[in-house]
Amino acid sequence: MKPGLSFLRTISGDAFLPRAEAEALPFSSNELMQILNRLSIPLDSPRAKEVEVTLHDCEAPAAAGGGERKYCATSLESMIDFVTSELKTRDIEDRAVRAAKMPGEDLVACHPEPYPHAVYYCHRTGATKAYAVPLVGKAATTVTAVAACHSDTKNWNPIFFKVLKVKPGTVLCHFLPQDHIIWTPSH
Repeated sequence: MKPGLSFLRTISGDAFLPRAEAEALPFSSNELMQILNRLSIPLDSPRAKEVEVTLHDCEAPAAAGGGERKYCATSLESMIDFVTSELKTRDIEDRAVRAAKMPGEDLVACHPEPYPHAVYYCHRTGATKAYAVPLVGKAATTVTAVAACHSDTKNWNPIFFKVLKVKPGTVLCHFLPQDHIIWTPSH
């Protein structure tokens, strides 16, 4: 991993916990009440609903048929462990919005989930390519955004195709918002 990379806080302000602290906290929908009590979150609050949805997303099975492997990282160390295991190398780089290139299809995407501390939904899918795309805004302001294109979508949830008004199996591309990360081998 390149020096200077910092994930102390996401844009939402949620900080990663050290691995030992994160692993000491319950992280299961079966323990929702214990989680809410321990983190002083009122049961009927919007934050409680976010916790419940995040736990559900993290416990749901990986997408069928697309070879997806997924993991919810509750610490930076657990994220790095998953990424290096999936990419089969410890020589990795983050390819967040500041990225300049995306080598090959060997990548893991990590997306922040709403939770009282940083939790990232990380997954590796087949047939996905990422691109660094320069965008020009008002007054010629330029940024580099990361786009991911999925070429094997035939087993995706039909709701995606209905919303986008395209046929199942269509190549789908999307930009990654700030705080979302693409990890690639650094070669």
